[in-house]
This record gives sequence, C-alpha cells and structure tokens, in this order.
Amino acid sequence: MSNRDIRVDNKKVILLLPDCITILDRWEFTSSEKAILLGFDNETVFQVMLANPSVHAFTSEQIERMSYTFRICISLMTILPDLLQARHWLHSPNKDQTFNGKSPIELIKKGKILDLDSISNYLQMF
Repeated sequence: MSNRDIRVDNKKVILLLPDCITILDRWEFTSSEKAILLGFDNETVFQVMLANPSVHAFTSEQIERMSYTFRICISLMTILPDLLQARHWLHSPNKDQTFNGKSPIELIKKGKILDLDSISNYLQMF
C-alpha cells in the first residue's frame, strides 16, 4: 500500500489542526511559513483551508508534516519542559551535523520533510 492509498479521516485531522497551529504560533511562524511547513501550495490556499477546514481534503503528506510538528514539539516538551528554554534551543545555531550550524527553526521553516525527519530523530535520541 502506497502513501496515496492511505485513507485520510479529515474529521480526525481537523481535531488536531488547532493544536498544530498553536505550536507553530508559539514557534513564531508567519502564515506563509505555516503554509510551507504544512505542505500547502501557497498562503492563500492555506488561508482558505483555515477558514473552513471541514471541506479541505488533507493529503497524506500534509498529515505527515503535522505529525512531525507534533513529534518535535512533544520531544522538546520532554527534554526542555520550560518554554523559554525550548524556544532558545529552537532559535540557537547548532553545531551538530544535523543542523550544520543553523538553528533548528531555520531548517523547520524550510518545510522539507527530510529536515523535519532529521530533527525529530535527533530529538528522539535524548
């Protein structure tokens, strides 16, 4: 079964969407950056979805991106339960090869699934 064959339960995704947006707000993402991270073609399509998520057909890729957002957040909450410490870590350059001297948030904002996976796996080590 390929990713395209997976059935998406939009009702469940819609329940998680507000929490995902809250996380991205805490990480200080702009609307445009949220659209990129969550796999929307552009900010306008993202805004249309936000206005009425029940009519949006979420793709498996968009769900995967939300999942990485939750995984990264949960890992951070476990490792650095203080929100200020977590925000500092996200915004500070990191010398680990996963980050190549960039801050984790820089990579997250690029919205590349491989970067999201790398950051999630990095945090899982702790």
